Amino acid sequence: MAKNNFPIISACLIVRNEEKSLAGCLRSIENAVDEIVVVDTGSKDRTVGIAEEFGAKVFHFEWRDDFSAARNFAKAQATGNWIFQIDADEELYASDRSQVRSFAASEMADIGLVAIHNLSVSDFGDNAPQVHFLARIFRNLPDIYYENAVHENLKLTRTAVHSGVKIVHHGYNLSPQLLREKRTRNGRILASQVAQEPDNPIPHFYLSSQYLAEKKYSDANRHARAACQLVDPAQAEFAHFYLMSLSNLCLIALELNDHVGVEKYSHQALGVCKDYLPPQFWLGTSLYRQQKYDEAKEVFKGYVRKARAQGQKKEVALYEHSSQTYLFQVMHMLGKIYRKAGATDLAAEMFQESVRLNPDFWIGYADLGYLSHETGNHAQAAVFLNQAFKIAKASKQVHPGNSMLWQDFVNLSKSLMSLLKQNETTEPAPRPQRVCPK
Repeated sequence: MAKNNFPIISACLIVRNEEKSLAGCLRSIENAVDEIVVVDTGSKDRTVGIAEEFGAKVFHFEWRDDFSAARNFAKAQATGNWIFQIDADEELYASDRSQVRSFAASEMADIGLVAIHNLSVSDFGDNAPQVHFLARIFRNLPDIYYENAVHENLKLTRTAVHSGVKIVHHGYNLSPQLLREKRTRNGRILASQVAQEPDNPIPHFYLSSQYLAEKKYSDANRHARAACQLVDPAQAEFAHFYLMSLSNLCLIALELNDHVGVEKYSHQALGVCKDYLPPQFWLGTSLYRQQKYDEAKEVFKGYVRKARAQGQKKEVALYEHSSQTYLFQVMHMLGKIYRKAGATDLAAEMFQESVRLNPDFWIGYADLGYLSHETGNHAQAAVFLNQAFKIAKASKQVHPGNSMLWQDFVNLSKSLMSLLKQNETTEPAPRPQRVCPK
């Protein structure tokens, strides 16, 4: 029972070889919980010692390729009447430490959804966080438990509401080797689960996402279609898997230049949820590649309106919220469309917005430079092109092995050197080192 009518909260973690991140995680939940339960599944590093330094109760669990089994074991060791689930590669936002207790004490619901802010990087620096909501705060009751062997989820046997709590997740910012190891492990577990539970849409969806990341488009398509066929979009608990599977099908079709498929799946998703934007991004990109610029412009303008509206309200839905992640690319493509139409002021506005949203987006600075040159402002063009050059030169993604970006960089370098030569009689921008393609 809770003391003095206040809930007792147990933080539950399952860990393995997490010495690099565990201290940051546990430090973030100090004073937010009353008990820390750490279940170790076979660490060979200092993970257990770090957990003990923070006063955690450490238990050992033999790994059996089943995350839900380990989570349910951790839950069974907790003495609190509320559970707060967090992972070693996550941190609770400092501003939300008191909110964990506030939600548990509010009696609003037995299950609280938490906004997970997933950090990741792309060819153009850090992405805006992709957000999704997961059940992470819940009463310690027998009928609330985890299911699915990987990408495990809490069985929503009771009403779940938004808790107002936010967590930042660092787990997608891994080295290529660690990402490969993680995908290999998850792929093995997911394939086994699909074999045992062929009518379960969840492992089909996650397998489609994994194959998509590995560019195995045939396998990705097969599992995304299976997930769609197995989900009733009217079911609140599973509708988000239907939408996200349609988004995967859109991207698969786009990668295969199947523009009819992109249109089909994007409209299908729009019919289910008009606020789910990733399929609209794929559709706009597809139309742009087909040189249907007016149609692409309307799709992208609609995307911007909805993304801005979502940014102004607390959107709570179980599908991932990635509208802000793609927004700088949408602005950039709108800029290119306006530039082709000769609307230079609008093009400049869109390019400026793309680099405001992502200051590492050197392609946006390059296009600002090209546009300034076209309009006769050579001094401003040199400034923008030099900024693009400096960012690209420092990027680990710009190298001969990344052929498209490398060619863009070579073209940028040639344009900048030519422009600096033209401007020799005026105040020059800093002269960059000449880059020659290998």
